[in-house]
Amino acid sequence: MGGKVMALIQCPNCGKEVSDKAEKCPNCETLLREPPKKVCKECGQELNEGVLICHKCGCPVSTETSERGSKKKGSKKLIIIAVLIIAALLIIIFGVNSYNKKVEENKKIEISENYGINIKTATTTMLKGASDAEKLGVLIHDVWSNTIFEKSDAETDMYTKTDGRFNNDFNDSLNKLFADSTYQTRLSAVKSNQTNVERIMKKLQDPPEEYQEAYNAIKDYYDAYLEIINLVINPSGNLQTFTSNFNDADSAVVKYYAAMKIYTE
Repeated sequence: MGGKVMALIQCPNCGKEVSDKAEKCPNCETLLREPPKKVCKECGQELNEGVLICHKCGCPVSTETSERGSKKKGSKKLIIIAVLIIAALLIIIFGVNSYNKKVEENKKIEISENYGINIKTATTTMLKGASDAEKLGVLIHDVWSNTIFEKSDAETDMYTKTDGRFNNDFNDSLNKLFADSTYQTRLSAVKSNQTNVERIMKKLQDPPEEYQEAYNAIKDYYDAYLEIINLVINPSGNLQTFTSNFNDADSAVVKYYAAMKIYTE
């Protein structure tokens, strides 16, 4: 295979070997030859740098160098545009992340506010139901007791007496009470209240961290509430055990309602 072999010369300044075609030493950058002069391709006239038209024959001067400069400028513009696009994308991404973070924070605030409202609603709804149940429980006790001890009372005589005489069996008196339409309406209101409370309590599951203590407190309140509700819906045992259990449940409701005030006021 044929081909030209590159010749090496020594740099007059540093003595390093360089190509005989090099215009300057790559080691010390000493000029090894004068750069070729620009000449008109048409007439050979030597031209000064920057001339666009030959002053001798009028031939346009090659714009290869200018084109290279334009390409370099074009490349710089592309780089600048790319940087601006990247910067814009980063700004957009940052803005979207900030927006999503703000939305998430607002969502947490909304959840917390709604939870606080549900805590208050559950507390007051249970108080209303327990209060209504307490009145029914007292009426059950009085009908039960007045039948056994044959005590006349304007509110209970219609249940404890038949033809003006006390019933021999307190169960007869209680059955008359439970069959009474007014009592049934009041008892239905208590049961409806219980349904509403259960619905609200389901919403209170998985509380936000700041409401964990309130949730623990309202669970105790709910247990006491259920106890007094169940005693009215299904009274059982004898008069003494019913009275004792009812009084304990009533006291517990008052106690735990008072404990809930620090979370609802």
